[in-house]
Amino acid sequence: MTKYKDSVFQYCSYCGSKIIKTARSGFQCKNCLREFYLYSKPTISVIPMYKNEILLTRRGTEPWKGMLSTIGGFLENGEDPLRGAVREFKEETGISLVKNKLLLLGFVPSDYPYKGIRYSLLNILYIFPLTEKIYLSPKDDVMKLVWVSIQGKNNLPHDPTEFIDEV
Repeated sequence: MTKYKDSVFQYCSYCGSKIIKTARSGFQCKNCLREFYLYSKPTISVIPMYKNEILLTRRGTEPWKGMLSTIGGFLENGEDPLRGAVREFKEETGISLVKNKLLLLGFVPSDYPYKGIRYSLLNILYIFPLTEKIYLSPKDDVMKLVWVSIQGKNNLPHDPTEFIDEV
């Protein structure tokens, strides 16, 4: 298990003083008294679905290299979630989606470990219903695209770690 630092912030971005105490919600610099709040970073996931199967990625980079995850990633600053979903899908599969074909599934908070820091995420999930099974070539940081049966599962994946044991 990776050990995480308590916060993204180790030093005050205004006065440079070392931060002594942080909380999940943020911190106040003891030197300059500025307050900082931590917010979840928005991410999106696109889940192509055909009958009782969903298309997942096998991650090609850390964290979770080699594990199964949804197609998606971080939204860019100020980016509309639907546009971000279309962008991420194209980056990871090479295919352009029509955004009005995506159905909002919901929102799920999760943690994302990266280089020893734990980031809080708010993942926006979209279903991409298909009328036929598609086979795509992996792009960007994706090692492989894998169809996984969801038959017998209570719900769809909402956290990249949920399908770690799947083959």
